[in-house]
Amino acid sequence: MANTHESNNRSDYDSEYQYYYYNDLVAAGIVKNRADLSRKRRFEDFPAPEKSSDAMQASAPFRKSKVHAWLDCRAARRSRNAGGAVNDPERKRRRRPRQETASIETNE
Repeated sequence: MANTHESNNRSDYDSEYQYYYYNDLVAAGIVKNRADLSRKRRFEDFPAPEKSSDAMQASAPFRKSKVHAWLDCRAARRSRNAGGAVNDPERKRRRRPRQETASIETNE
């Protein structure tokens, strides 16, 4: 009996075509909750999900290759900034100036 369908040339393990769903991101420790995901998307350039349709209930998977690229970029930024900046004794600490509290004067 002849094989009627052609084999797929793409590997099943090709990360370009693999996706993370929200639960996968939480399980991997990439995000903590939906608020954390939203904050990372707004302020840290976390990649947007790729919805397959415009329906509200459609799943919104995140492409693994884009998430991994984001993680690599974030790690590179941390390693550049970790050149002793945190524990550098020469670095002066920024402190807020103390606010003077109004003293209570008693009238006698």
